[in-house]
Amino acid sequence: MNKIIRVISVLYAILFIAGQIIIYIMLNRAEITTQESLNLLNISAQMCNATFFVIEVGIIYLIYCIRRDYRLDVAITIALQVVLGIFCVILSIPLGIILG
Repeated sequence: MNKIIRVISVLYAILFIAGQIIIYIMLNRAEITTQESLNLLNISAQMCNATFFVIEVGIIYLIYCIRRDYRLDVAITIALQVVLGIFCVILSIPLGIILG
């Protein structure tokens, strides 16, 4: 069970960052309209909101791993939560300003 949760959390972190990079690349295209760019920014903001939920679930899983003494899972979970949390906070502030 722990291996499945570990794989899902690592895949989510990789796909989230890859998705944000894809959105950034699509925003830099010359032929994009204002409405399309707002839609992409809205998708990015929704991905950040989902990530904050994943961080909350990760904290619950972290408490479970600490109680069961799963040291590798604790290290992986802390690393992913810190990276995703910092990335989302940095990304959410300008998105909140732009999208209002």
